[in-house]
Amino acid sequence: MLRAATAALRIMGPGLDLDAISAVLGPPSHTHRAGDRAKSGAVYRHDLWSLESPLGREEVPGAHLGWLAERLRPHLDYLRGLKDGAALDLFCSITSDDQGGFALPADALALPGELGIPIEVSLNLFRRDDEV
Repeated sequence: MLRAATAALRIMGPGLDLDAISAVLGPPSHTHRAGDRAKSGAVYRHDLWSLESPLGREEVPGAHLGWLAERLRPHLDYLRGLKDGAALDLFCSITSDDQGGFALPADALALPGELGIPIEVSLNLFRRDDEV
């Protein structure tokens, strides 16, 4: 059973103009610079600008990807232009019981197809407690 899901556009690379990206795409959910430290103490290796779907974690992955597509579709040419100096992807995090799975509607794959970018999926599987 699906427990939680989220999705984000990530733009990664050296020397990103984070302010310029924000001016076009709107405020990010997260940014950092190469050399900054994560909460864990790890050092980031690259600059990052990301926009996460604001939908609740109980929404299915396709809903998160649909929100991103609606928000980003007016900026496809700009995003394609960023690919010359940065790596772009859609990141999905899905938490599920050990019997979980997920489905994506065909239109959820349209945005990455139009941009020629990958979808990276992180699956977090948890076993349900044995029932007595």
